[in-house]
Amino acid sequence: MSSKENTVNTKPNANEALMAKLGIKASQVDQTKVNTTPKAKVINSNADKLKFNAKEKIAKVNQETGTNVTFQCFERNGKTKEGEPKFNIKNKSGFWTIDKTKDGLFIASRVHYYTETFTIADYKEI
Repeated sequence: MSSKENTVNTKPNANEALMAKLGIKASQVDQTKVNTTPKAKVINSNADKLKFNAKEKIAKVNQETGTNVTFQCFERNGKTKEGEPKFNIKNKSGFWTIDKTKDGLFIASRVHYYTETFTIADYKEI
């Protein structure tokens, strides 16, 4: 789905235009940059192995159905002192499925995984 009509060239005021469209005020956006380092993954249990395998398969699905892109977006992060939603600007990249909306914006989607875990007293294999 990487055609010329869906190519996005980020303009310096693109975030301001998006903020106006979404009704986000400048006071609601935290401009602080935070650098994080991913933790080393060690597979110690069956649950860890399950998560690892799911992550690999989902990454493959995202790659097969998506387009390798980079973009900036607004991610909710709590509330301002006035009680309005607060946002951080996030840089995202990777394989995303892109859809164009009627109002000229784009929706970037990809699949994530999570593990459903319960503490149980006993189980029976079937």
